[in-house]
Amino acid sequence: MKIKELCEDFIVYEVPLIEKLKVKGKFTYFVLMKKDYTTISALKLVSKKVKIPLKYFGFAGNKDRHAVTFQLCSVKFAGVQRLKNVPLRDIRVVPVGKGDKPIKLGDLKGNYFKITVRNLDKEITIKEKDIPNFFDEQRFGKEGINIHIGKLLVKKQFCDAASLIKNKEIAKHLEKYPKDCVGALRRIPRQLLKLYVHAYQSWLWNGCARKVIEKGTGSDIMAPIIGFGTELEKYSDLIRKVVEERMKEENITMRDFVFHQIPELSAGGDDRALFVRPKIIDYKYATDELHKGKKKLTIKFFLPKGSYATNVIKFLLE
Repeated sequence: MKIKELCEDFIVYEVPLIEKLKVKGKFTYFVLMKKDYTTISALKLVSKKVKIPLKYFGFAGNKDRHAVTFQLCSVKFAGVQRLKNVPLRDIRVVPVGKGDKPIKLGDLKGNYFKITVRNLDKEITIKEKDIPNFFDEQRFGKEGINIHIGKLLVKKQFCDAASLIKNKEIAKHLEKYPKDCVGALRRIPRQLLKLYVHAYQSWLWNGCARKVIEKGTGSDIMAPIIGFGTELEKYSDLIRKVVEERMKEENITMRDFVFHQIPELSAGGDDRALFVRPKIIDYKYATDELHKGKKKLTIKFFLPKGSYATNVIKFLLE
């Protein structure tokens, strides 16, 4: 089984929370269409073209690099005309209206996916079913680097974290002010910096979820994404015990997710369903033109925000 062999094999349409657009407003909304870029890397190029710093751009989710994706973004201080002509290879910017609020991480209902899975030996009947709602590998970065950086941030080891982030702005700041690691970290967009903390939270959740699922539980159970606002007493004895053991292993507390030095990084936590049921719209098999004698599956489905299509595919085809 091969997923994302071609960028066109993985197409994502984000479903935004914003439904009504305005003619006037502080923020301009635009659809970002990209291929073979992460959302952040694509917006970096757009920001250079329109000469607006990246920190003034907003997006609801950082979409995969090896994919074709469509998502709603926002920008401050750039009008519709300024965004209409952004000549970039494999990136298109389409202004769609105005609004009074920026788009922030999580401001979406979910995503529609059209995915081609290749190199299959046989056809399998696809049925909707409850699937463990694990965060998948793209959340964690190459060799889990995002997890490591996030953990260092939570432990308040800011200089160690800054040294692992490959960013020119951070490097320039540290060259000028070697001891100002907090200032260096604040040189990159808040959304990006927060993604590292989210990666660590997600990794913790995956570990806890696996243990809870292994012990057996219902399909409509929520488990905590650990943050400073997590209230363990509202969960079952099993979940509470698993989370407490995990935090002890990591030598962390809920209060570690409060960042006095960088308040915007503070993470309150959340609930996440242990299982997700994809809404399958359509699927079909065909001969795989890239792999002789093999089949390919093209499947369309919807997932609520935060759920990973790659994880769903693995379980649907197991």
